[in-house]
Amino acid sequence: MAKNKNQFFDRIRTKAWIADVGMVCGSESAPLTPIELTKRDWGTNGNTKLDLRFDKWTSGSIVVSETSLNLVDQCLALEGKGPCKDVFLKGPEELPFWTLLSDTEAGFSESVCLDFITESLYQRERGKQVKWAAFSAKPFSVKVEDLWNLFIGRIPVDFDDYDSRVQRNALRIRIEREEVIPSLDLFALLLAVRQIAERRRECRDLARYMSDACFGMLDLFEPWGIKDDIEEILDSWYAPANPVTIARQDIFLIEKEGQMPAFTSPSYAGTVHRAFLKEMEKV
Repeated sequence: MAKNKNQFFDRIRTKAWIADVGMVCGSESAPLTPIELTKRDWGTNGNTKLDLRFDKWTSGSIVVSETSLNLVDQCLALEGKGPCKDVFLKGPEELPFWTLLSDTEAGFSESVCLDFITESLYQRERGKQVKWAAFSAKPFSVKVEDLWNLFIGRIPVDFDDYDSRVQRNALRIRIEREEVIPSLDLFALLLAVRQIAERRRECRDLARYMSDACFGMLDLFEPWGIKDDIEEILDSWYAPANPVTIARQDIFLIEKEGQMPAFTSPSYAGTVHRAFLKEMEKV
């Protein structure tokens, strides 16, 4: 991943937004290119032609401003087309991907992740507020177990064999067989689980295993042109699912740092894993 993570995220957010505008102005199968969008007539209520430089934004050298985001949405509304701003602010299909992929404390919201998990697991029923409150109050570990039972069930999983590439990911196999339907909602759900698991250092084995299935759904981001970018982020997150290996790496981290850091994240787990492997090579 790029060294400057803010620039990296600004670039993929901009790419996704431009692709979304291209699809809205064209179609998903034939979206307008950044150059075509730049040459397009963009007018406001006053019929003033706007100079919107999609060709410069797509290079990543200039980050699109909030003013430009709003102007584009205003122009699209005048044409009876839907808005695109939320793709830049949140993520494709207005799902909170930029929060779910965040490596920082500032860019992460645990409440967003927890709400997303709860909404995905337990469909809200009209007039059933007491039942909904009970679902929301379930411990995170119970929610993860509920997801495991939903997606993995009784399929035998050997974490050691899995980390050694002897056994494939059961959820990814189910997605390939269309027993579980791939979707951006499912992708976001698995990211939310992984984020909280790493930041709380709780249920990391189950969360890492299930979130690895995201590698089988990367094509979902193809329309926004950020498939490779998302894969790069997930690659940087990779860490073993075996609980014994997780414990060994925790001990390694404590010995190296003197204590367990107050802040951890999926990206941090990946960094620790790579440092651990290098240390093992010396032995």
